[in-house]
Amino acid sequence: MDKLMNNHWFVKIMALLLALLLYMTVNLDPDLAKTTSNGNSTVSYETETITDVPVNVYYDSENTIVKGIPDSVNLTLKGPKSILQPTKLQRDFEVYVDLTNMQLGSHKVKVKYRNISEKLDVKIEPQTLIVEIEEKVSKTFSVEVDVDINNIREGYIAEQPIVKPGSVKVLGGKSEIEKIAYVKAVMEVDDASETVEKQIKVIALDKRLNKVNVDIQPRSVTVKVPVVSPSKKVPLKIKATGSLSEGLNIKSIAPSPSEVTVFGSKDMLDKLVAIDNVEIDISKVTKSENVWVSVPIPKGAKRVYPEKVAVKVELERDKETETEDEEASKRVLESLPLSLIGKSPSFTYQLLNPKTETLDIEITGPSGILADLQLKDIQLSINVGELLSGEHEVPIEVKIPQNLNYELALNKAKVRVTENQEDNKEESDLDNQPEATPDNPVDKNEQSYDDQNISNIQPQG
Repeated sequence: MDKLMNNHWFVKIMALLLALLLYMTVNLDPDLAKTTSNGNSTVSYETETITDVPVNVYYDSENTIVKGIPDSVNLTLKGPKSILQPTKLQRDFEVYVDLTNMQLGSHKVKVKYRNISEKLDVKIEPQTLIVEIEEKVSKTFSVEVDVDINNIREGYIAEQPIVKPGSVKVLGGKSEIEKIAYVKAVMEVDDASETVEKQIKVIALDKRLNKVNVDIQPRSVTVKVPVVSPSKKVPLKIKATGSLSEGLNIKSIAPSPSEVTVFGSKDMLDKLVAIDNVEIDISKVTKSENVWVSVPIPKGAKRVYPEKVAVKVELERDKETETEDEEASKRVLESLPLSLIGKSPSFTYQLLNPKTETLDIEITGPSGILADLQLKDIQLSINVGELLSGEHEVPIEVKIPQNLNYELALNKAKVRVTENQEDNKEESDLDNQPEATPDNPVDKNEQSYDDQNISNIQPQG
């Protein structure tokens, strides 16, 4: 053996065989960990695949739209473990596509990377992409609202939805914009018995109702769906109870408005013809005036609107009383102040007629009562509580002691109402309207019960 070891050819052949054995061991499986002798140090190699790596795109985003870029790619890294593992964990590298210098049209581009060590082998899947660069255009579309009312509460109906804003701006490639057939906000109304309001995301659809990938501004709109019971307007029939004072007779009696709205089921409303049990106690009526009465709710109905109405009662005296009245004394009171009641801080009020804000009144009655009559016993006023901006003629209301009659040269006052700048309020829904009362007689949303109708109700002397 010593003889062989001293033979230099033997040593050379053995060294060659060992080198070949080492080469074959290293290259039999490239994915196995391999080591390289370098003095006393050893380097370990590994392969890792990182999935769902986001792709950044560089292009003229203000004027162009790019199609064909995936949201993410898969990245395979191979190299020394000491470099690969920190790269995988820190992920401070970037995968990107650079289209900054490309013109409109179709292009084949490579997916690139940066901030990865040169000692690592990098493979991107997919490596190349076919992208389309289009001119960015914008167009305004009206928003259509689709309301799913299948689950609405029984006995209620959904009225026309209100959408704000009514139109949106759509941005995208020209080819995508041309596909758009509808811009919709789809809203579900579940078991609703009152008005529903929601923020709904807006989507763009083609003719086949497929979603079109575009940018919509704003992305959502406010949709308001009024949900109400079925309703019907029916006339009122007044029933007088009690007795008038001696010498007085009823000339006419009529409600204003003459109809009210009844809410309830469709079957109940189909059978309802009128509300005929509206009662008024005339024993307390001593002169022609307006009397406020509550409207009874018909059996099976949910509610009525308005809940109270003004009943105009006109009286007349019999012949004997008229003869006595001819002998009655008269007295004229001058420059009585005319006050405005029900003012709102949201408005400014200007009396146009009478300009002096005073009126003369002629009083007729027994001479004994007239002699003791003082200015404080008579009050002249107009109710402006329900007036909106504009010019209005409002009946003049007179409070006067009993057994006296009066006559005014002017039965209606003219007033101008101006809305203050800081108070711009939207009108409330029907359900939110204030209850009609003697102090608040008119509902501004009830057409049959507006200022015009109230202005026809004049106090009688």
